[in-house]
Amino acid sequence: MSEPTSERNRLELIKDLTSKAYVAQVDYGKWVLASLITVHGGAIALLLNGGDKLPKGLLGACVPWLVFGLLFAILTGAFA
Repeated sequence: MSEPTSERNRLELIKDLTSKAYVAQVDYGKWVLASLITVHGGAIALLLNGGDKLPKGLLGACVPWLVFGLLFAILTGAFA
C-alpha cells in the first residue's frame, strides 16, 4: 500500500520542480531581454550624443544595426 503514496509523492515533486524550472526560465528570459534593450538603447544614445568626437561614418555603420537589434529584442519580448 505504500507504493501509490510513494508514486503520488514522486509525481507531486516532479510537478513542483517543473513549475519552478518554468518560472526560472521566464525570469531568465526577462533578464536577457532587459539587458539587450538596455545595451542597444545605451549604445544608440551614446552614438547620437557623441557629436564631433566620433569618426565620420560611424553613425551610418553602427546605428542601423543597433536599431535593428533593439527592435528585434522588443519584438522577441512581445511574442514571448
